Amino acid sequence: MRTGKIGFAVIALVLALALSGAVPQGAELLYKSGLYEEEVGGNLPKAIAIYQDIVKRFPDNGAIAAQAQLRIGFCYEKLGMQEAQKAFESVIKNYPGQVEAVKIAKEKLAGLVRAPSTGETDARSATVRHILGWNDLSINGSVSPDERYISLTDWDTGDLAVRDISTGKQRRLTNKGAWDDAHPGYAMESIWSPDSRRVAYSWVNANNESELHEVGLADPKPRIIRGEENGIWTKPIEWTPDGKSILAKASSQNGPTELRLISVADGSIRLLKTFSERNLPPGNAFISPDGRSVAYASPSPSDPRTLDIFLLTPADGREIPLVQHPAHDNLLGWLPNGRGILFASDRTGSIDAWILPLEAGKPQGPPAMVKRSIGTIHPITMTRNGKFYFATPGALRDIYTAALDLQTGRPVDGAIKVPLTYEGNNLQPAWSPDGKILAYVSWRELAKRDSVLCLYSIETKELREIQVKKIISHPRWAPDGRHLFVQAASMDGGGIYQIDLGSEEMAVFLKAEPGKSFHSVQVTPDRKMVVYGQENDKEKTYRILVRDVQSGRDRELERTSFTNNTTELSPDGKHLAMLLRTEERLRILKVMDFPEGSPKEILRFPLNGSFIIALAWSPDSRFIYFSQNPDDDLNWDLWRVPREGGEGQNLGFSMRRFESLCVHPDGRRIAFASNPPDGEFPQVWVMENFLPISTGKK
Repeated sequence: MRTGKIGFAVIALVLALALSGAVPQGAELLYKSGLYEEEVGGNLPKAIAIYQDIVKRFPDNGAIAAQAQLRIGFCYEKLGMQEAQKAFESVIKNYPGQVEAVKIAKEKLAGLVRAPSTGETDARSATVRHILGWNDLSINGSVSPDERYISLTDWDTGDLAVRDISTGKQRRLTNKGAWDDAHPGYAMESIWSPDSRRVAYSWVNANNESELHEVGLADPKPRIIRGEENGIWTKPIEWTPDGKSILAKASSQNGPTELRLISVADGSIRLLKTFSERNLPPGNAFISPDGRSVAYASPSPSDPRTLDIFLLTPADGREIPLVQHPAHDNLLGWLPNGRGILFASDRTGSIDAWILPLEAGKPQGPPAMVKRSIGTIHPITMTRNGKFYFATPGALRDIYTAALDLQTGRPVDGAIKVPLTYEGNNLQPAWSPDGKILAYVSWRELAKRDSVLCLYSIETKELREIQVKKIISHPRWAPDGRHLFVQAASMDGGGIYQIDLGSEEMAVFLKAEPGKSFHSVQVTPDRKMVVYGQENDKEKTYRILVRDVQSGRDRELERTSFTNNTTELSPDGKHLAMLLRTEERLRILKVMDFPEGSPKEILRFPLNGSFIIALAWSPDSRFIYFSQNPDDDLNWDLWRVPREGGEGQNLGFSMRRFESLCVHPDGRRIAFASNPPDGEFPQVWVMENFLPISTGKK
């Protein structure tokens, strides 16, 4: 006991000197002083002030700053103050790489945040019920107001179809004919009229532009509401309650996004709002049940990486904020009588469903959670009797690693999933030159941006996220390990961009010409040449090119009329592998001495489907790894072939559609993205019994 007392006395003396300025105040010492005030002295306000000082002064020390922020939450919780919730939310939002701290913060929030359970305005016990799901379900339709049908695209032909929810029987409402060059059109987003008798839908025509059509359920004769419009893509959202107009988003590659009301009778437009920043698209939007207001989600004025929710009154153009919070908040729909909105938010660390009560278009008190961990969802329909239909996208990809035998190249001990957040939505891994960091792309559907560039440390397990404000894919490391090259989608300023990992600044490295898109892009170690695939929409060709960056001149290496070709430079930069789709069901692997050699075929094999097949070199540039599907389009095998050619070797390793192969610089591991073994197909659900009594059904 005497030793313990002396110990505390010494600690107290050191801390007193530190706080008085007599000795330097490091982050660790300050943290100990905060713990002393919290646990020994019992001075919680003083402890909070010390922890806040740590968070402010040492933002780069993520480990201790996260712990300090966590202790702030503990202190506020002991004081019985509501600030505890915000403190725990800050841990989750600001320190995603501190896995243990985030886990504790989520557990604390689970105890702090509860939906109301008693009283007249309390929410009921929300229930979620599965409706249907199948492997060809496209999440671009809606449920009819009478809850009999769901509209969808029949991808066998591209026609608009409806499926009977109770029987599962499906029939087409349009009849375009076989899906071939003579009949290239197809249906996309579709919405039901209030009387469940008509469906409005976006139709993609032969020029790859959208038109707004409608068709009757009983008398299916398609009618054009609004035709082709100079590259504008029209996405119908919802019919007005009187059935006379359609709320729609209209966007183009190089212009802003508009929120419009389109007359069903003559296709005339009433512009409601323009979102001027094309790289910051808005979230969901819905019409109030009385037809007088439109609620919409849009990038927050304070932080454009997040979404807030606003209310627009078309009659006078008045706009007011409804939900403003540091989290991502996206609108899910109006409550049936218009006295509240349902929205999704990740403010607690999970994506939950919340209700904000409204009266005369104004918020009435704080929002209440009605369903925890509802997840990444796509709103489909809010019925008049208070049922909310929504869709889950299913598992996209997870990232795995597998150990490799250095002699045989065979994977050993099976695949291990990398423990990353947003499971089911991570893909396209790439090892850093030193093998310590795994870069990848994560799709975030609730968030404002579609894709986030992530850097995961294999050693520390810390995760760093870079918001790039573009739809990007296929990260590639520069040899210096301080830059990454990514591809940008055509709709988002297509081309190759270079990201400085220090400043996180993104700059154009190579711009794609209009009507052409880049694929399978690689930059040589000296950055003087770029190898890439170029798809030409007009000429219907796919070319493998090498470009001299300084002169801008291209040299064609190969050409095919089929898409989904792949290239990969060897680690020593002396060889280029090309996997070409020369026929519908044939792939040919060629290798050339780079940059001046000629491509030589080393292997050919049949392949079902139009999938993009990844290539990866062994670190010594002797072998090429690739994946293929021998019998079906679900289970794929890993293969290897020598650079000089010969028999391909099945390595006895099978996963579900694995792609984006990447061998670790030491040759002992391979990373790839794959459908999770227990992954789901898209599903449709309905949430019931969630409406507050005072804001529910009439």
